[in-house]
Amino acid sequence: MSFIWKCLTALYLLVHSSSAQQYQANWSSLDSRPLPIWYDQAKFGIQAHWGVYSVPAYGDESFWFNWKELNDSNLANFVQTHYKPGTTYGDFAKQFNALDFDANYFAGLIKGSGAKYFILTAKHSDGFALWPSAVEWNWNSADVGPDRDLVDELIAQLAQTISLGGNFVLNIAIDANGRVLPVFEERLKNLGDFVTDHSDAIFSSKPWIYQSDVDSVVYTSQLNNPNNLDPYRLYNPQQQNNTVIYAFVTNWPDDNLINLTRVVPTSQTTVNLLHGGPGSYSSVPFSQTSNGILVDISDVSISSFPSSNYVTFNTFVLKIQNAASQCPVNWIQNSLNKQECLTFGNSTLGWNAANSQCGILGPGATLTSITSAFENTEIAGLNQGCSNAYIGLYRNSSSSNWQWINGDTATYTNWGTGIL
Repeated sequence: MSFIWKCLTALYLLVHSSSAQQYQANWSSLDSRPLPIWYDQAKFGIQAHWGVYSVPAYGDESFWFNWKELNDSNLANFVQTHYKPGTTYGDFAKQFNALDFDANYFAGLIKGSGAKYFILTAKHSDGFALWPSAVEWNWNSADVGPDRDLVDELIAQLAQTISLGGNFVLNIAIDANGRVLPVFEERLKNLGDFVTDHSDAIFSSKPWIYQSDVDSVVYTSQLNNPNNLDPYRLYNPQQQNNTVIYAFVTNWPDDNLINLTRVVPTSQTTVNLLHGGPGSYSSVPFSQTSNGILVDISDVSISSFPSSNYVTFNTFVLKIQNAASQCPVNWIQNSLNKQECLTFGNSTLGWNAANSQCGILGPGATLTSITSAFENTEIAGLNQGCSNAYIGLYRNSSSSNWQWINGDTATYTNWGTGIL
């Protein structure tokens, strides 16, 4: 019960701490709620479906709807075969007794899995509530049943989900007595070991500029210093001295070679493999190729991995630091400052209009001649005169002149210091 009250207290504080912003009972208002920062950082949660449908434990949590509303013949035959004639869905509620449910033990099981939050379906489509509900009179867990107030692929799915900026919510099943099957307990424990060992690659991570690679590799990333970047940014920029890349490799290669085509190395680049526990990385050699790097794990013994890290889940993580700064697809790297990535809007302006737009941004902000600002010959340069904007000028001729010229057209976007 103490676990339940802690959850309710946390929910109360969460709701009332946000009371300054009021929302209405419509989708437009509810959709205006911002994504909580903690949720974006949590990355991994557990969800449980538990209710009257746990008694027949056949089909899914929509047992009542599929049986009675959709007239599913398979469910009808199941009930007819396994229960006495005339059995109703309400009869199942009497068998939903939660005799073996221990809230504190269950909370420890969830915590041990490495999950950062837990979702319980306290009321599903059958209307049965897991709390004393005045609305669902005689159809809740306090009135019927328990007489209590009850408020190799997993890691690959987790890695793929967080590489795209999502949260991985793992659903587990609880039987009518409130038990989690031992096999599921063991899987949660193993999952927790992996998540704990690789927490720096998972929690508070952001997608990298590339989300995946060849050979079943997906990426996440962290920044040594966020540099006051927008916490709601979709992904982290790739900055040589700031970005840490994590490559989740979901299959041990037969030739012990891992081709990371998205990583551009420098003389300072390092690649490490986690295989000994939390934060325990060891260096592995790599070579530069015409398309990324080739990591060699020939000297790494599979037996050196804790069983929960490799044998169970068939996944390991490479940590890459000091890779070259680069920009996402459709962005342009500032050749004067490799740490900055620029993008150009669709607004096409003449020279005078661009100069005017630039001029409103601050004293001395005017179009300025820059020589060879970009390697792309279709772009004339980067305006250093604008303190808060970058102007990309598109030449209308094949002239080799790299000057800002009245009559040329430009596109502009206001990006401040310009990184993502």
